[in-house]
Amino acid sequence: MKWALSVITRFAGFVKADRSRFAWEIAVAVVVWLVGYGLNWLTSQRTLQSCQDERTELLRQVKSKQTFQDSVRFSTRYRGELANKDSIIRKQHEDLFDLRLQHTRDSIYQRSLLQSIQRINQYLEGRGKLIRFDKPG
Repeated sequence: MKWALSVITRFAGFVKADRSRFAWEIAVAVVVWLVGYGLNWLTSQRTLQSCQDERTELLRQVKSKQTFQDSVRFSTRYRGELANKDSIIRKQHEDLFDLRLQHTRDSIYQRSLLQSIQRINQYLEGRGKLIRFDKPG
C-alpha cells in the first residue's frame, strides 16, 4: 500500500512541476492513437469490402453454374434425349453381351466338334479303318 501511495505522490509531483509539457505529451499521445485507429479502421474497411465483393462474385458464379446445371438436368427436352440415349446404350450393351455369348457358344461347339473328330480318328486308327484323303486313289 505504501508503494502505491509513493508512486501516486511522485506522479502528482511530476505533473505539478511541468504541467504544460505533460499536457502536450497527453495531447500528442491521443492524436497519435486517433490517427492510428483511423488508419486501421480505413484499411480494415477496405479489406473487408474487397472480401465481401469477392464473396459476392463467387456466390454469383456458383448460382449461375447451379442454375445451368439445374436447367440441363431438369429440362424435359434434355431428360427425354438422355433417356433415349440411355436406352440406345443399354440396347447396344445387350447386343454386345449376346454376341459375346454366341461367340463363346460357337467356340465351345467348334472345340467339342474338333475333339469328337479327333476321338473318332483315334478309334479308327486303332482299328485300322482310317480313311485318308491326302493320298490319291
